[in-house]
Amino acid sequence: MNIEFVPASQMAEFVVPEPKSAKIYIPEWYKDIKVSKDMKINPNGELSFDGRIKKCVPFLDGLTSGYIQESWTDIFIENTGDGIRLGNSTGPEIVKIRQEVSPKISDAYYPVEFLWQIQWFPKLPKGWSAIITHPLNRIDLPFSSLSGIFDSDVFYHGGPGNYPFYIHKGFSGLIPAGTPMYQIIPFKRERWKSSKIAFKVDDFRKREQKIRKHMLDAYRKEFWQKKTYD
Repeated sequence: MNIEFVPASQMAEFVVPEPKSAKIYIPEWYKDIKVSKDMKINPNGELSFDGRIKKCVPFLDGLTSGYIQESWTDIFIENTGDGIRLGNSTGPEIVKIRQEVSPKISDAYYPVEFLWQIQWFPKLPKGWSAIITHPLNRIDLPFSSLSGIFDSDVFYHGGPGNYPFYIHKGFSGLIPAGTPMYQIIPFKRERWKSSKIAFKVDDFRKREQKIRKHMLDAYRKEFWQKKTYD
């Protein structure tokens, strides 16, 4: 499968870095997590140790799936008391503020809707769409981008797109160039139906045994499927 990124303008093509594989943007705090060598078995027969999140493959899949658009300029956010001001140093416009005050969605954010300016649009094969969302598991960032879906096999052109996000209340300061702004994850559009099945003891025991025969990394060794985004 091939994903192409289409610039919104010639300036964007020259100045704004196109989205790149999310695996490039694994944060330093995750890399710095140490898995404790002092392991103990808890009353449930499971290993207990510090840094367990580093062993969680689904968490890492979230960090590394799809593509990341990074900021191409420093962004300065200032809370003046009378309102929120922002500025950036160079390049095509990166952030706008809506004139109207947004509905109050949470006390955790300023009641102001900010808009990332999408300068590169994903173009996907027929039948595919793209989830655009806050960088997965990046709760360390001082903002939260909303989530949306583009049918990117037919929509991949036009000027810069508006993509809403909110700034955490109390934050003032610099969001440096190179910060992940949002994550793009392609998926195939298919019709789904839901149903339920009865609990099957034999099937449950077989799968449970696959997990319990490993003290560590059972999911990765028995169930995980490799995903590649280059």
